[in-house]
Amino acid sequence: PLDLARTYPRLCLIYVWLFLLRGSQTDMEVWLEAAASVCAETAPFIEIDPYQHSSHTSTVHSQISALRVLVSGLRGDIDQTLALCQQAYMHLAPDDRVHLAMVQNAEGLALYAQGQVEPACARFLAASQNYLRRGVDSSVPILLDCAARALVIQGKLHEAWQVAQQAIHLRSTPDGLTLPNACYAYATSASILSEWN
Repeated sequence: PLDLARTYPRLCLIYVWLFLLRGSQTDMEVWLEAAASVCAETAPFIEIDPYQHSSHTSTVHSQISALRVLVSGLRGDIDQTLALCQQAYMHLAPDDRVHLAMVQNAEGLALYAQGQVEPACARFLAASQNYLRRGVDSSVPILLDCAARALVIQGKLHEAWQVAQQAIHLRSTPDGLTLPNACYAYATSASILSEWN
């Protein structure tokens, strides 16, 4: 029952992720509030990743903080997103790279929207590295493409080309097929080539 699920902060966070996939920001916020209002565990716990054969330390508070940043970013509230990023950095464990990358990505998007392209690029690159270290490579090509576009705006075309090619390489399979989300990096590469010509 949902009333019972609301009494367990980790179950609330699972619901937040499910509503994220569904695209329902209002429902995400309701479950985030439920997770925060329960006497949440403050002790770190170890999350084990069976695919990477590794673990990292996390807390319910760090997950709530990262998800609040994500929801704020999805709403497009730049000032609130940047403020929540600073709060989230205080809650994150040093080895909690997935949630750190989520915050860095949201901060990069907010900075980019403000026209602060250089720091935005740095956040995108840092987030991509943190995701790669945790084996979450599906988001990396999109982050690298954001970084490449930021480099184009800065006039750093050679660096942008290298970053875009790295994104394409990450989405290429050993048998030569390219996975769909490489399309963004291909479009950025074409833009760079048109600048050169």
